[in-house]
Amino acid sequence: MIVYCDDVVFAAKDRSTIDAVIKAIRDHGLELTAEGTFEDYLSVKYSKSDDGSVEMTQSGLIEKVLTAAKMTNCKESQSPANVTALPTDPDGEPMNEEWNYRSIIGMLIYLSTNTRPDITFAVSQVARYGNNPKASHAKKL
Repeated sequence: MIVYCDDVVFAAKDRSTIDAVIKAIRDHGLELTAEGTFEDYLSVKYSKSDDGSVEMTQSGLIEKVLTAAKMTNCKESQSPANVTALPTDPDGEPMNEEWNYRSIIGMLIYLSTNTRPDITFAVSQVARYGNNPKASHAKKL
């Protein structure tokens, strides 16, 4: 059994052992939802290729970020950030988006440390302003 916060993965030689453990947990009055296979653990999907390589993706979390930030119709970009640092904008207009800036940053950090290292610079730039984001920090490009 592997536990991470409120996510759990069971492994056993046969499915009946896993089913018995799940039943015992439920019999003790705890809620448990079976959400998928190990490939879906922590919203990271693992796909093994014939050559033995493994690809990790988090398309579900990416969709969640885009939906939360109201960006489902945004343009794709080959580069996730400008090459220059995001300015502080101390006199800028406060952010007035309907979505939670810090929540989006948290999801983006999780993505950048697991399956999307290519967005790390961009995420670090916007994360710097988590305590006082300005409209320019939440601008959709």
